[in-house]
Amino acid sequence: SAFALSMLHLTVLSFGQQMTAYVMILGVDPAIISLYRGVGEIFGLTATYAAPWLVRRLGWSGDASAALFIWLQLLCLVPSVVGSTGWAREDLGAMAASLLLVGGVGVSRLGLWGFDLSVSQLLQERTSPPTSRGAVIGVQRATEAAWGTLAGLLGVLLPAPQQFQCLAIGSWCSVCSAALLHTSTLRHGGGK
Repeated sequence: SAFALSMLHLTVLSFGQQMTAYVMILGVDPAIISLYRGVGEIFGLTATYAAPWLVRRLGWSGDASAALFIWLQLLCLVPSVVGSTGWAREDLGAMAASLLLVGGVGVSRLGLWGFDLSVSQLLQERTSPPTSRGAVIGVQRATEAAWGTLAGLLGVLLPAPQQFQCLAIGSWCSVCSAALLHTSTLRHGGGK
């Protein structure tokens, strides 16, 4: 599960520089982009409270709630991938394409934060001996940084606006791989 969480850093479907630059290239006003980011953060904050409440309400284990949240994130990113395509840019227009792209990313924060919180809780509970938590979480953070660096490198290798859809599809596939990886750990008694 920890490796699945780290895989979520291999993405351009976030409110980072790559997606922001792409939306600016579409011609979206920076004030609108700021509004998009603010709404996305509201979804993230909402997830901070909604995720633990939902887990308690359903009475699910950390593994099961993490699975729910990662699959929710994957589903919510579908409009983002559609919004990144040439079809959306040309047939729907820049504003509609950016709304799909950014709206999907914003809503997906609920799944992302829920998954992050669930897996972080699992790491806290299952790392044994407790004195090794620092090392385990350090490796987790280093792996996240490596995936994030790879995402940045891919942005350098595929810099054209028309190529952003390849990065978005690759990002969605990374989330899909993380979801499949975490789900596979459920069948084997949970993963760390």
